[in-house]
Amino acid sequence: LLFFRELKEGTLELTRADAAALSALMAGEEVALRKLFPDRSPSGQAALATAEARLAKILSKSVSNAEERGIETLYLVIGMATWPAEDDGRPQMAPVLLMPLLVNKASRGGQGASIQQKGEAKANLVLLHVLRDDLKIEISEDELVPDSQGPDEGEPLDLDHVLAVLQDKCREVPGFT
Repeated sequence: LLFFRELKEGTLELTRADAAALSALMAGEEVALRKLFPDRSPSGQAALATAEARLAKILSKSVSNAEERGIETLYLVIGMATWPAEDDGRPQMAPVLLMPLLVNKASRGGQGASIQQKGEAKANLVLLHVLRDDLKIEISEDELVPDSQGPDEGEPLDLDHVLAVLQDKCREVPGFT
């Protein structure tokens, strides 16, 4: 989880998803995929169809990983940390937070597939390890995501806090964004 790369069929990009639907997902609600992609124009319908196909592929792969390898791989990535490699190689591109998801093939009310949180967002421990061991930057998981935050705790995840901590602690790292 240090060299993220978008997969042609195994990644579902939500940066352009409907803001209200994305907020509902972050608040712990079950959200129909069609609410994340509400545009009913022909291009919007094509985007929804692509999203549905990708979500089906992602779900299939995550079930396979859980059954065959015993690992959970269905997460919503929240934020990306990037910085150039010291050896001019491939730059690091690491998820900051990982939120486990549950995919329902058919949501309530016949709305098609839906997604919802399956647990609290957690810091990417690989990122924190590399920051600590390679860059000598100490950030604890609780410092990044306080235990008091998240839908189960009654307080929303404060993404501004997460960003502020990363920016403050990593300000001396050239090219860190």
